[in-house]
Amino acid sequence: MNRFSKMVFSGARTHALAVDTAILLARLWVGLAMALVYGTQKLPPQVGFIEVVGKLGFPAPTFFAWCAALSEVVGGAMIALGVMTRPAAAILGFTMFVAAFLQKSGLEFFSPDRLNPTHYLIFCLAILLTGGGRISLDHLLRPRTDARLIR
Repeated sequence: MNRFSKMVFSGARTHALAVDTAILLARLWVGLAMALVYGTQKLPPQVGFIEVVGKLGFPAPTFFAWCAALSEVVGGAMIALGVMTRPAAAILGFTMFVAAFLQKSGLEFFSPDRLNPTHYLIFCLAILLTGGGRISLDHLLRPRTDARLIR
């Protein structure tokens, strides 16, 4: 088999740069959309958004409306930059879970209104599993260990 057919049909290993670039693209898509498109619309939380949060059963709706909005803005920016990527993806993923399965619980599973937060939830889970990749601030800032010192 030639190299192309091995890659397409046998699941040959993908070059690490391609994987890190794919993670970067996913991080930018999720992070920038959340921070700039969805999150900024919720800051400061308006009365209607606070009422929606209260109807979901959260005990302090104003506080949790702020938490949701900040998780989208700050968490989205952190994911896009690749800083504290896994914690940011976990928090934003929880927010998207609430949006997809609590706020939009009355919709059919494949309803277009439910699919949007569900897509972002899946992206957050993928980023949670992979981390920020090598093209991230996490990678640049992490402490390095000298292999010669480890025995």
